Amino acid sequence: MRRLICLLCLEAVAPFILPLSITKVSLKLHTKHDDDVVETYQCKNNGQLDKKIDCRRRELASSLGWLISTSIIAQPSLAADGFDNYQDPLFGRLSQQIRRSAVRGAQVIDKIDGKWERFSDDFGLGTNRNMPKVNKVNVVSGGSTTEDARKIFNEKLAYTLLRECDVAFLNSVNNQQSRLSEKVLLSHIDDVKSLVKKSFFPIPGSEATPQEEYNYEIYTHFKTYNDILIEQTLSFPLFMAQFERTMGTRLLQLMTPLQHPPSSSDQIRDQLESAFDMADMMGSFWLDNGFITSWERSLPSKEDVEDFIEPCVAPSGDNFSVTSDLKFTLALMGDITLQTQLLLQELGYRLYPSFGRWALQQQLMACFRRDNNNSDGKDGVTISIDDYYMDTAYNSNPDLFEVRQILLNVVLQRV
Repeated sequence: MRRLICLLCLEAVAPFILPLSITKVSLKLHTKHDDDVVETYQCKNNGQLDKKIDCRRRELASSLGWLISTSIIAQPSLAADGFDNYQDPLFGRLSQQIRRSAVRGAQVIDKIDGKWERFSDDFGLGTNRNMPKVNKVNVVSGGSTTEDARKIFNEKLAYTLLRECDVAFLNSVNNQQSRLSEKVLLSHIDDVKSLVKKSFFPIPGSEATPQEEYNYEIYTHFKTYNDILIEQTLSFPLFMAQFERTMGTRLLQLMTPLQHPPSSSDQIRDQLESAFDMADMMGSFWLDNGFITSWERSLPSKEDVEDFIEPCVAPSGDNFSVTSDLKFTLALMGDITLQTQLLLQELGYRLYPSFGRWALQQQLMACFRRDNNNSDGKDGVTISIDDYYMDTAYNSNPDLFEVRQILLNVVLQRV
């Protein structure tokens, strides 16, 4: 930068320099000394004054050429090296102080904002901000988010599902060379009931709601299942696969009337529409029987649906999908088994009552069964479902976190 300034100043004063001319400049190779280059300048006058002027002109020309050559070389920018590496130490320290002050100011503002939010949440200020959030964009939903809007609880269906769990557990365990009878299972369940009853009903003689009674019953059953699995050291993956498949199939049989997807259609578009309809039907089923208070299903974008449906032709002629998968979610609000699921997983158990996930898995498999049974292995669809526990109400205090929603994340993948 300094050299460039000098160059500009030199160019500004150049017109005022005494005009001198060089009559002839020649470069000759001196033969007496090897590899030495000698410059010979012949001037018009041979006086001492001309020689002094000639020397100064040569020095000026040499300095000017060196200045130009060094100024046009690409210099690294200050942004690349950082302001701290700038040659001027005062400027580097100043820029460092400015950046530190900006970061500290942002930290202070963020801390103050967090304390104000915590203060507002602790004293009930801004209650509208903490209300449960309901997604009204790109979703299909049903029901209400309030507990008072829960429909009448279908106890008959609920305890039928509980008995089906006992049967599925016994069949899955006994398939691994184990001999567990129903009588022994019920005896274990009674022992667990006597241990945990005070935790669920701390006040003797208090009247419990049907939902609380069922939550207590299903917890004792599934805790017993997990204790037996640990005692007998069975292969959990094999057991879990058969148990979930058995329960999912039985749930489909209990959901009446059940609209099966058209078995005659092998078009992926029709199967996908049937899958969405089945997911909506399942949400309405649990809502109508009082197992949940509301549900909502996300709507994938049209671009994602088309990319999933329409295959592209590869250069080799094989078909493949532009996007390998299609995702959508099914949210179940106020699930009656939510407390049991959380308690069992907090204890480290991996088997818990996830009726919604089991039923949805079998429903979607029924929709894409023609593809999955394809003999050549092409155009099949794999289904993956994961459940997440969400708090739909915002609160800055982590101690006030409360699970209100079970979110089923569905991933459909073309294979």
